[in-house]
Amino acid sequence: MKIKLFQLIVAMSGISVLSACTSSGEIDNIFKRKATWASFLSGEDIARACAENSGTHIRFTYNGNRAKQVRFYDLVGMGEGWDLRSRVLEAGVPVKAMTMGEIMAAPNPVDKSRRLSEAQAQAVLSGLKSAMTKKGVRPGERIFSPSYFWLAASCQDGVFTFRAWDYPDRGFADAEFAPYLFDYDPIDIPVSQPKGDQRITPITYGPFKRELDNFEHYELSVKESRVILGQTFPPDRNK
Repeated sequence: MKIKLFQLIVAMSGISVLSACTSSGEIDNIFKRKATWASFLSGEDIARACAENSGTHIRFTYNGNRAKQVRFYDLVGMGEGWDLRSRVLEAGVPVKAMTMGEIMAAPNPVDKSRRLSEAQAQAVLSGLKSAMTKKGVRPGERIFSPSYFWLAASCQDGVFTFRAWDYPDRGFADAEFAPYLFDYDPIDIPVSQPKGDQRITPITYGPFKRELDNFEHYELSVKESRVILGQTFPPDRNK
């Protein structure tokens, strides 16, 4: 029997409403990933643990068209001790109906970590500090999943912050931390790079392109300290 993934998640949601909303910081299970996606992107686990003496924890998310690739970088440490955890999801789960076996066989992210020197960590932190002074995506604005954008959920010195930068005209080029993260990345998977020079929206990325992606794209509404999942866009509403 074939079933759509969202139908199965809805059917299982009664197991634990709370755990279905709040991320633990892990996305190695497809059901956990679907149920806690916005919470994970928002770094709610980082915000909960953020305290004066908790050290630095930053989660950078690079979205390179969610149907193609999304990369996560967790930078954790203080002083001379820094670790960079990299996770890469190479594709989204197709919107078509799938068997339970196909759903369970959906790949988990590639997951690797490495040690960074203090100088390397400070290069990333300096790039983030500079990017935080630039325009970026303002609270109340929306970003679209086939776009190319950065999110950063950061705990530093006991203060939690959240910011977004979207290609091409909402701070994407000002994400000065990006080259360092790509350079230090221990995962040997090429980075999905932006194409064209137009902002990707539901209007500019119409049904034909979404049909090619075979993925239920979505909007994210950017708030002061998080993102909220908004409207979804199936490949073809007439099928």
